[in-house]
Amino acid sequence: MQLMGEKPVTRRIPLPSEERPAPGVIMKGRSAVQLVPLYAVAFTSGAVMMCLQLAGARLLAPVMGNSIFVWGSVISSFMSALAAGYWLGGVLADRYGARRTLGIAVGLAGL
Repeated sequence: MQLMGEKPVTRRIPLPSEERPAPGVIMKGRSAVQLVPLYAVAFTSGAVMMCLQLAGARLLAPVMGNSIFVWGSVISSFMSALAAGYWLGGVLADRYGARRTLGIAVGLAGL
């Protein structure tokens, strides 16, 4: 039943080129099993960054103290660096999109 002033609801029929991917396919042409190395790299690099964050705060503690301001500055510095890295990684992935690009990016970040 349509009330006065409402527009009728129309359903858009998808074109054949807009079909949904098969179940288990997360990215175009890649299954979830093929993305496990990517997830492993993201998890490992995040864990390493967390360890470096803790070590950085511990190194600053004797000089600057162990206050909330020290922890806040360390956390905000690391979060800013992660955001910039994720943005740059997204740009590189959109432009080149190869596994070799991921290896080069992670290798350069480790230097």
